[in-house]
Amino acid sequence: MRTLLHFVQKHWGTLLFLLVLYVVTHYVVRTRRPPGSMTVIEAQAMDMSQTATPVGAAPAALGGVALASATETDLLGKQPQPAQRTPDGAGVTFDIGPFEIKTFVLRPA
Repeated sequence: MRTLLHFVQKHWGTLLFLLVLYVVTHYVVRTRRPPGSMTVIEAQAMDMSQTATPVGAAPAALGGVALASATETDLLGKQPQPAQRTPDGAGVTFDIGPFEIKTFVLRPA
C-alpha cells in the first residue's frame, strides 16, 4: 500500500492527465458520434463473408500499350539507363534491392 501511495504522489500529474483524457474522449464518443455508426468492437466483430459485390460491378479490363522506350533511373546514383522490357514490349522488368529507389520514364509507341 505504501508503494502505491508513493507512486501516486510521484505521478499525480500524469494520472490526472490520463483521467481527463479518458473523460473527454468518453464524452466526445457518446455525444458526437453519428447515429447508427458502428463502434470499433462492432466493426471488428462484423461477419463479412456474406457480403457480395454489387449488381453490375465487373472488374475493369486494361488494354496493353506498346512502349517506344523505357528509362530507369537510380535516384541514389542518378544514372539513367534503358530499362529491361518484357518480351511483348508492353511491360518493364526490374530488380529493387534494399534501400534502392528508382524512377521509370515510360513513353508509349
